[in-house]
Amino acid sequence: MRYIFLAIILLFSSVHHAMAADYRYSQYCLIEFRKQFSLDTHYPEYSNNCSEGTEFRGNIDDPELYVLAGNHYVRGESPTAINWELQPLTKYFFGLFGNIPRLVQYFYALGIFYLLFMLSKKTLLSSNFSIHIIPGILFITDNLTLEQLTNTYLDLGQTFFILLFVYYLWRYISSNYRVYSVSIALGLVALSKSFSIGILLGLSAFIAIYLIDKKKLGKYLWSLYISILVYLLGYTAFFVYHKPLEFLTLHIDILRYYKSYVPEYPKGEIFRIIFTGQWRTWWDNHDLIRVYSWSILWPISLLSSLTLIKLRMRQNPLILISTLWIVIYLLFVSLRLVFPRYLLPILPFAYLNLTYLLFHIVPERFRSTKSLRLQNQ
Repeated sequence: MRYIFLAIILLFSSVHHAMAADYRYSQYCLIEFRKQFSLDTHYPEYSNNCSEGTEFRGNIDDPELYVLAGNHYVRGESPTAINWELQPLTKYFFGLFGNIPRLVQYFYALGIFYLLFMLSKKTLLSSNFSIHIIPGILFITDNLTLEQLTNTYLDLGQTFFILLFVYYLWRYISSNYRVYSVSIALGLVALSKSFSIGILLGLSAFIAIYLIDKKKLGKYLWSLYISILVYLLGYTAFFVYHKPLEFLTLHIDILRYYKSYVPEYPKGEIFRIIFTGQWRTWWDNHDLIRVYSWSILWPISLLSSLTLIKLRMRQNPLILISTLWIVIYLLFVSLRLVFPRYLLPILPFAYLNLTYLLFHIVPERFRSTKSLRLQNQ
C-alpha cells in the first residue's frame, strides 16, 4: 500500500513540475501585468510562482492553467497562488482528480443531463420519456459541451451549479422546499468560476420570486447569509495566509482587473456569435473569425425563449425563471469581452424552453385552433 501511495505521489509531482515550468514562462507572470495590479505586494504567493524575467517565452492555455492552479490549491496553498482572478471551486476538483482532471467534466455533464431531465418532467407534464430527455440530449451533443469535455474549462462546472440552483429554486417556489438548499447552491455558483455570476443569478431569483410568490421573498433574502458562508468556506485557505480585510481587497482587485480588460471591446458581440456564428477577436485588427462550435439551434432556441415572454411565461414558474436568467445573463455578457463558451450557462435553459415551446405550447395552440373551428362549423 505504501508503494502504491508513493507511485501516486510521484505521478502527481511529475505532472505538476512539468506544468509549473510552463506557467513560470507564461504571460500571466509578466512583470508589467504583476505591477499593474500590485500582485507582488498583495499576493506574494502568486509572484513566487513566476520567473523574474520580463521576456515572454511561451504560453499556457487556460485549461492547463486551471489544472495547475487546482494542483496547488489541494496542497493547501492560497487560491491567490495562481489564477487569483477566478474563483477556486472547480479548480479544486481538477486538483483532486490528479492526472485525470477531465473526468470532472464528465461528472458535470451527467449531472446537467439528469437535472435537465428532472426539470423537463416538471415543465412538460408529459408521461413521454423520450420528450423529457430532449433538452439533455441537445445540450450534451452541442459542440460547446463537447469542447468542454475535452478541455478543463470552468464553464461546465459553473453551468452545473447554476442548473442545480434553478432546480432547488423551482422546488422552493412550487412546494416550499428547504430554502437553505437554494442558498447553498447559490454559494457554489459564486465559487465555481466568477462571483459576479452568483450575484447575477441571485438577482434573477429575487425578480422571479417577486413575480411568482412575493410571500416567499423574505425567507429567500434571509437565507442568503448561508450563501455568503459557503462562499467564505471556499476561501478557507486564503484566510490562512491573509488577513480578513485582504479578502475585500482581493475582490476589489478582481473587479479592477475585469474593468481594465480590453475596455475598447465592442458591446453586444455575444449576439453576433449567437446569430451569425462569427466572433470578433480583440487582438491585431479585431478581425471576425468563424465560431466552429456554432449551431443553428443557438438562435432558434434563444428566439423561442423570447417568444415565451409573450406566451404565458408567468403561468409556468420554471419557464419564467429560465427565461429571466437567459435575458439577464445575455444583457450582462453583452457589455464585456466574450468567448463563445460564455454561452454555455444559458444553453440548458434555452433548450428547455425550445422543448417546452415545441411539445407544449404549439400542440396546445393547435388543439385550441382545431376546437374553435369545430365550434364554428
